[in-house]
Amino acid sequence: MADFDIESVSGLRVIELREQLSNRGLPTDDLKEELVKRLRDAMENEQSIREVSDESSPEISERIKAVGEKEQAREERKSESEINLSQLLAAMMDMNSNLKKMKAGQREPKGRLLEEMKKTHEEMKANIVSVINTKIDVIADKVDKNEERLGEIEKNIEKNEERFGEITLEIGNLKEAMKVDISAEKSNFAKENIREQEISQDQPNIAKPNIKISTYDGKTSWQVYKTQFSIVANGNGWDPVTKARQLAASLRAEAADVLRTVPEEEQLNFEALTEALELRFGKKCLKDFSRLQLKSRQQRQTDVRDTLALRYFIDGVKDPEIQKALRLAELKDLKSVLVYSLKYEAAQQASRRDRHLVRGAEITNSDPGMADTLKEMRDILLSLNVKYNRNAQKTKVTCWRCGAEGHVQWNCQARQDQRAGNAPRTKSQEN
Repeated sequence: MADFDIESVSGLRVIELREQLSNRGLPTDDLKEELVKRLRDAMENEQSIREVSDESSPEISERIKAVGEKEQAREERKSESEINLSQLLAAMMDMNSNLKKMKAGQREPKGRLLEEMKKTHEEMKANIVSVINTKIDVIADKVDKNEERLGEIEKNIEKNEERFGEITLEIGNLKEAMKVDISAEKSNFAKENIREQEISQDQPNIAKPNIKISTYDGKTSWQVYKTQFSIVANGNGWDPVTKARQLAASLRAEAADVLRTVPEEEQLNFEALTEALELRFGKKCLKDFSRLQLKSRQQRQTDVRDTLALRYFIDGVKDPEIQKALRLAELKDLKSVLVYSLKYEAAQQASRRDRHLVRGAEITNSDPGMADTLKEMRDILLSLNVKYNRNAQKTKVTCWRCGAEGHVQWNCQARQDQRAGNAPRTKSQEN
């Protein structure tokens, strides 16, 4: 600040006036009268600010000091603690305009002007204090929020440290367990190697024969072939890759089709090949596959209905002795089978009564369920005959041997009589 007062501003030269205005950041391009007026206004504003600051400095300095200490502890935004000087300057400019108006009204009493100036100073002081208090409250709220956030961050850090400690402990336990397992495996492997070396040292060096393996087409038992293959592989000393190659080379027909279901990267994997073959030809899958084939099977051109019915009838007989006798008799039609089975059953019952006559007890029927079984068999035969007769009427089958309709050459009665040694019956004889 220069060593001159407001009254001596008019005595300054233009260069000095421009220098003072430049130091205050005000424009310097104008006439001397305007420069003097501008400098006086600036000096009056500075004097007013100085007076207001001197009057309210104790209270404001105390609160600013408290806020500064709080801000320094948290190292948060320091720039927010600065006072908005632009608002203060605007207020001072308003005050300056009021002072100018007061000076313009020089006709009014001096006491009234002083009262208005004092009132204006009080209003300015109150405005400055309110602005400062508002800023301090905003800063205090932000500091409190930052303290809460810091507390939450510290809690999260503590939780993460605890979790990290637990994970570290679990990793350590896993490492210890893995070390124990690895050491046990190493010891077992070393023992096996020592045992194999001892056995190889005890045995004389004899050249192992190269055993050939048989082929597998899927029609025989897979379990039997798998056992046979394992014996040959152990005898030849094959490694897993060689086992896979030999197994793939031995597959034929339906078994070879399984190779298409195995991915290329797994075709040299012995375990993958055996699993694929197990799924196709194993006991469980073969059982399901056979059941599916039987369920979906339809009559072929070479199949004879009577032959199929005869076969199913013999397979359904409950008594194993009667079933065995029917198979040995080699009967060709259902009627003959039914008659033969009834005769055999009657002879069986008679022989049973003869054997038990010594005790004086007469046994009329040793098997109560046999009558029910025979009744069911008769019903089945009747239903089959009705069904086949209907089909025969629809199809109008003609026998190539006797020329009659309703049966084929295989079931021709003339053919059966000729085999039995009787003269063949003609159509006229039958009538």
